[in-house]
Amino acid sequence: MGSTLGLGGLEVWNEEAIKKRSLKLAKQALEVWKSPVLSADILNSYRVDSQQVDLETDAIDADD
Repeated sequence: MGSTLGLGGLEVWNEEAIKKRSLKLAKQALEVWKSPVLSADILNSYRVDSQQVDLETDAIDADD
């Protein structure tokens, strides 16, 4: 991942520095926590029927 400069090593901590650091950290996060590559069959097995979700939501709302 390369070396990272800690906050204590920065001379300036302003909006621009914060934005640069956030972009750098976001890129590192994408490397650390990559999305799995799954087939369409596997992805479809996790999909929820929107009508079923509506029915479950309505049932929860009725309990309130």
